[in-house]
Amino acid sequence: MDKSTVEEVIEVKPIVKEQLQRPPFDTPLIALNTNVATSLRQQMEQLKIPSKSEVSQEASTEVADGTACKHGGCKAVSTRSEAH
Repeated sequence: MDKSTVEEVIEVKPIVKEQLQRPPFDTPLIALNTNVATSLRQQMEQLKIPSKSEVSQEASTEVADGTACKHGGCKAVSTRSEAH
């Protein structure tokens, strides 16, 4: 090896892809096609969706007697006269 080539430094820069130009704001929009994977479609078919009557029974707004307040610092307990 030559002494002249030993001191030479070769820099390698990463290749930078050119960025696409952003389209003008006036460009008309297009609707994209939605594609649902077959595995997701199969899982959705197997999923049990509750009927409206089942949901309304589960989500009653009544507070049971003796239920503690859900707020962190509150120590109140509901009674029949306080429940709405």
